[in-house]
Amino acid sequence: LVARPEAVQRGRREGQVLSALKNPAGVAAEAVREHDGWLFLVMELLEGETLGARIKRGPMSVRDLAPIVAGCAAGLSAAHQSGVVHRGLKPGNIFLCRLPGGGVQVQLLDFGVSKVRGHEALTQTGQVLGTPRYMCPEQLGAEPDVDPRVDGYALGVILYEALAGGVSPFVAATPTELIVAILHGKAVPLRSVRADVPAAIEAVVQRAMAKVRAARYASVAELAEAFLEA
Repeated sequence: LVARPEAVQRGRREGQVLSALKNPAGVAAEAVREHDGWLFLVMELLEGETLGARIKRGPMSVRDLAPIVAGCAAGLSAAHQSGVVHRGLKPGNIFLCRLPGGGVQVQLLDFGVSKVRGHEALTQTGQVLGTPRYMCPEQLGAEPDVDPRVDGYALGVILYEALAGGVSPFVAATPTELIVAILHGKAVPLRSVRADVPAAIEAVVQRAMAKVRAARYASVAELAEAFLEA
């Protein structure tokens, strides 16, 4: 990686973003250093597991997801207010830190592919970054004007999978089929995968995953508020 200037610049950017993100949901970057051609970040040690690891153990309850949704929204909102769009949100980038008194503190990982307002782009025109499974249509189309609603879309897909025990909302056998399904197909209704999910929760997830960005929640805070209310 150190031989690739773009990868090194992504590392620098992640360090800068984490250093500036003053929120409990952001992993603290204690230092960003370069030495003998190597770039390294000194970050706080996290104890717990990723949401991805938790999902692998089976479907989650709406109540268990509520504080996780709130934590994700708090961290993403802080990033968005600072002009940072994560763009790479997925279960493996949501860490659930164990708290001494029980419960969890959400911490968001991997801001290496984030879009930072006012900074130069680290991607070539038309380059797609992220994990397609959690990417919205405008990301897959490599549109240059992505905004915070891409993170809201990804959070919607994550909620679907958490409630469905890891089942993806789109049926596809190959990466190409997945991209076509996201761009032109329809998501499998959540309640057809897990019937005991309340209809109000399904509606929140469905709106979060809307293909047209104008139909989604205007912010992750609004999404979280709707989920908690439902």
